[in-house]
Amino acid sequence: MGRSRTSSSTRTRRSWEVTTRPRTFDWTDVPAGIYRIYAAAADSRGSLVRSKTATVTVTSGPPQPGDNLALNRPAFASSVESSAFLPGYAFDASITTRWSSQFLDDQSISVDLGQPFQIRSVVLRWEAAYATRYEIGTSNDGATWSRPFMSIRRVMAAPKRLR
Repeated sequence: MGRSRTSSSTRTRRSWEVTTRPRTFDWTDVPAGIYRIYAAAADSRGSLVRSKTATVTVTSGPPQPGDNLALNRPAFASSVESSAFLPGYAFDASITTRWSSQFLDDQSISVDLGQPFQIRSVVLRWEAAYATRYEIGTSNDGATWSRPFMSIRRVMAAPKRLR
């Protein structure tokens, strides 16, 4: 690891002096944002060589309570009504898209969260056509599923706005 120095200006500039071998550093606890980075090295005579600048986008860190863990994650379904209603549309946070299965009983949809999480709540939003029963289960491999930890048998239609 190296040392970190920060100077104050309108833009925060951080520099690392790497004194260990191999010449690497870890960039941790970085706020989400877009950063421009470059490497510079000085030889024993003080001649400075600078690399090309790279743009790095840092996304937010670990999920926080209330984050949508399924947002834009890979989704899979037992069937689809058509290409207009793909599984991924169930997890894109858009109110103009949705997943729709074929008109058969016992259809399912799943989302790969990428890693295990403790799930504290699940929000289901549906349109005019909806199932009469939902079961929500978990799996670490997409093949072996837990017994449902949540079953919803009485479903009421989504509220309609009155004129």
